Amino acid sequence: MKKLILLVLLAGMMLVQGCMLTQEQINGANYGPYPTRYKELIQDHFVETLIDPESVRYDWRGKPFRAITNIITYGWFVRVNINAKNSCGGYTGKTPFTILMRYDRLLLAEESGIFNMFNVFHYPNN
Repeated sequence: MKKLILLVLLAGMMLVQGCMLTQEQINGANYGPYPTRYKELIQDHFVETLIDPESVRYDWRGKPFRAITNIITYGWFVRVNINAKNSCGGYTGKTPFTILMRYDRLLLAEESGIFNMFNVFHYPNN
């Protein structure tokens, strides 16, 4: 049993080591152009997904930044808190979202608390 556990740990370490990016890969990655229309694109997305899109309040938590996710996806990330009314008419409270964009397209919009599979693990110099 101990040998099996050791073998699994070694295999996991080799897998993680194989996923490490070099500085050359990070610098040469295609993040796409800076998303100048990021607010408009994100607001359009939430208009289509929220119960009461007219009630939404945005709390922008910074400008887009280049990032790489743990699934080696390159793009621009935007963090925003969303507060909108639910079906009972009350505001839900600020919910943090992380948005992944590239070439003026939203690739992913997830609540930051459940953004586990796509964690940002590297921020290149912006």
